[in-house]
Amino acid sequence: MTSSVSIEARALTKETLKEVTRLGGPCVSIFFAPYAPGSGAGADPVWLANALDEIRNSLQGHHFEDAEIARLLRPVEDLAARGELSRGHAGGEAWFLAPEGMARLATTGETGRGFALGQQPFVLPLLGALTLPEEYYVLGVAKRDVALFRCAHGTIAKVPLPDSIPAGFEANGAGDPATERDNRAPSGSEGGRLRSVRFSTAEEESTERLRQYFKLLDRKIAAILEPSQAPVVLAGVHYEAAEFRHSAESLNVIAEGAVDGAFHDRTPAELLAKSAEVLRGHQAAVVAGLARAMRESARRLDNTTEILRASLEGRVWRLFLTAEPAGEWLRSWTSQIELNRVAVEAIRHGAEICLTPASEMPAGTRAVATLRY
Repeated sequence: MTSSVSIEARALTKETLKEVTRLGGPCVSIFFAPYAPGSGAGADPVWLANALDEIRNSLQGHHFEDAEIARLLRPVEDLAARGELSRGHAGGEAWFLAPEGMARLATTGETGRGFALGQQPFVLPLLGALTLPEEYYVLGVAKRDVALFRCAHGTIAKVPLPDSIPAGFEANGAGDPATERDNRAPSGSEGGRLRSVRFSTAEEESTERLRQYFKLLDRKIAAILEPSQAPVVLAGVHYEAAEFRHSAESLNVIAEGAVDGAFHDRTPAELLAKSAEVLRGHQAAVVAGLARAMRESARRLDNTTEILRASLEGRVWRLFLTAEPAGEWLRSWTSQIELNRVAVEAIRHGAEICLTPASEMPAGTRAVATLRY
């Protein structure tokens, strides 16, 4: 990364984090919690001024020259002087200062507030925010309405649907299903005997019509989203969400969980928060499955020195790290330097990172890698 690094905040993604890992040392990593202007004591501008004093003292303690420290911290001091933090930020931010420039990442996840020093950017606090996909959709389904929302980087926006999508199954032109009653007795020698009779209740007919409507919605909305295979979280009353999941064949619908209740009664912010909970639960189940496979794998490493060497060689496929509570990485950053370097090199060389509960990790390990070869 060159000295032309932008100091505008960019959304945290796997790609932007990978770019940050290329920053050289020494690197100062500063993390800000969400902040609203006028929040009083502990406000970000006040906290930053105190943090910069601590950072200067620490760098001087490591025998850095005053001129070198001034060059390293100048970008963040310039931003503070411009009142950048006084405007507030709805999510957290991470600032990385290195000799070749500065990078800023904005995150919707909780990282805690603090700073870390080292020869690599301190990325551990950001990994939890990457558990959610960078883009996903919320699909509100009901008998008489449908709505689609796009969620990305902590925002939600309603997606306009074309008129070709019927607004409710009663408006669906797919026709009645083949579940008609026929209990008429035909004339002739067959009189009094029922032929090809299929008895069905009105409830069964209604359910079948609803499924036909949901199948139509599935096909049409999938065509709108092509070529995206972003996950789709359903929102609706339990029965209707379950019927849509049963009927869907084209959309990448999350297999378990939904935003329960009539989607019309929820604000976009509520849909965003509830759908994120559904996705976190889904991701936890995925990681649990990957961890089971990891524990059974013969091609794995649990020694950080060996993992680091394999990462530098590009052999690490997945890196499993013991998940820590929000903010804990920063509270104990001085003891996390080695683990952070392992994570940095794994990310830089294209490995997948899996934050894993301690109960799912082999006993006594904080990091386990499965290898490509």
